Amino acid sequence: MISNARKRHMQIAADNNTRRKDLSRSKDRQLLRMLLVQVIIVICCTAPFATVNIFYKMVRYADEPAYNRKIKLFFDNICRLILYFNPMIEFYIYTLSSRAFRTEIKRVMKRGCKFVYEKFGLQQCFSKRQQNQIVVLSLS
Repeated sequence: MISNARKRHMQIAADNNTRRKDLSRSKDRQLLRMLLVQVIIVICCTAPFATVNIFYKMVRYADEPAYNRKIKLFFDNICRLILYFNPMIEFYIYTLSSRAFRTEIKRVMKRGCKFVYEKFGLQQCFSKRQQNQIVVLSLS
């Protein structure tokens, strides 16, 4: 991702349009911010599970009273839960850390709503409803 961003800088560097360069740099900064936040979240979500697994491999053949199986199961479940947060939280990472991603999501949502609106003929339903509301308001 970083090499693609650098290639884009070289392509845009040939242009003399400063506004375009600033926009590209802004998007690259947002992209890098998203990448760094995602890397930190991945590390935070996977480190506890990896640490607990390494610890259990080390004490695997230790005496039974040294560690309790229920405590092992508890920590294992907690670490798995944290591990499963990783794929779920990516949408929120992108949404919170990048203005470009938010605007793109809004654009896709608008297009999707417009497609559904036109595909299923909802424009006729809404136009009739609006006409009925106008008639009711004029009668009042």
